[in-house]
Amino acid sequence: MEAAQPRPHALACGMARRIFLHIGVMKSATSYVQGLCEQNQEQLAEAGLFWCPGELRYQAVKEALGRTRTSEHPVIGWAPLVRDLRRHSGDALLSNELLAGLGAVRARRLVRALPKAEVHVIVTARDPAKIIPSHWQTAVKNGKTWTWSQFASAVCADPAHQGSPLGTDPAGHVDGDESMDGSDTDAHQWFWRRHDLPSIVQRWAGVVPMERITIVTVPADAGEMKTVAVRFGSVLDVDLTALDNPDVSRNPSLGAHSVELLRRLNEPMARRDLDDAEHRFERAVGGALAVRAGLEPQFALTEAQQRSVRQRARTMVDEIARLGPPVVGDVADLVPDEIPPSGAVDPGESSDTDLLAAAMRGMVGLSPSFNRLWTERNDLRRTLGAAQVKIAKYDARLRQQHEQIHTLTAARPSARPTRTLVNRLRSRLRR
Repeated sequence: MEAAQPRPHALACGMARRIFLHIGVMKSATSYVQGLCEQNQEQLAEAGLFWCPGELRYQAVKEALGRTRTSEHPVIGWAPLVRDLRRHSGDALLSNELLAGLGAVRARRLVRALPKAEVHVIVTARDPAKIIPSHWQTAVKNGKTWTWSQFASAVCADPAHQGSPLGTDPAGHVDGDESMDGSDTDAHQWFWRRHDLPSIVQRWAGVVPMERITIVTVPADAGEMKTVAVRFGSVLDVDLTALDNPDVSRNPSLGAHSVELLRRLNEPMARRDLDDAEHRFERAVGGALAVRAGLEPQFALTEAQQRSVRQRARTMVDEIARLGPPVVGDVADLVPDEIPPSGAVDPGESSDTDLLAAAMRGMVGLSPSFNRLWTERNDLRRTLGAAQVKIAKYDARLRQQHEQIHTLTAARPSARPTRTLVNRLRSRLRR
């Protein structure tokens, strides 16, 4: 199951045009794929592939599913997106990693809202022992305050586990957006609904034929993104390796001490009620801390948790083989190692010295952004000052015009100024 056979291109064979839905899963190189396509939209269009860009990946889809759009930015709705898809003569790709958690009813609603086409589903998949730490880190960047041990224990608990110490919606507004399918009170249930591959495949198989649901595995080595491009592109019949690579710093990883520092900062930030739904401060601090992530130890599952997740992953691989969807890549990529990475620590055990060092690195990392914003503020103040001077001059001229009209009217009490003069003065006032 190393690679699925390339399918004939829709245009070349006169087949119905295809729409590819890349539904996730979260933390499985989705940011890389989206960044690659976002940065190379024109090249993809030349290859016959329409890419749904920017906010469309989330806001228009939410509109199609009947959910209220919450973005503060102006976005294009679902109807204009459908019009663009109908006008396009080739294939199309819509990537939204939140779709993996949809139930069958909403998945069917989304597919029916698409223009008439041959719909294919792509599921990128990754070793769950690597996904769990990445998920917790993203949740912290989004303002959550759960400790690593709380999160990992809840997710790795026995499936019969009921309840969760984390409370409602444990992964929070992951990747800056909310859960499409509501929230669960059980962290274990919430996480595995979005990462249990057989369950995801079975839900979508009720909407799209099994042979059109393709699993693309992500290599164990995070540095092998070119392999992801090869595998993903083979499903689309497009050579993605020829495209310019995206900025890999879009979603950087943090060291154990830095992510614990950020988690502790979230508590007083939440109490201040800064009304920052996009968590821009946390993300800015996280970006600054990530620059020196190599100076800190990493965090990972315990040996017992690793064994539990490994067993679950092996069960998932066996079930995928039984279900029979096409798989591009090596299913061995989805099975964690027997033991967690050496040298990993629990972020909750970071000492004050460790946190202070991380805080200093964060402050130094934020200084370029602070200097840039300070310069921009000063430039805006100068621009505002010059504008205010001009406004004051225009106000003085307006007063003079009003005085001139009053003087003319007073000098000729029995007659009004001629229409030509009045119109000329009014024109000046308008200017």
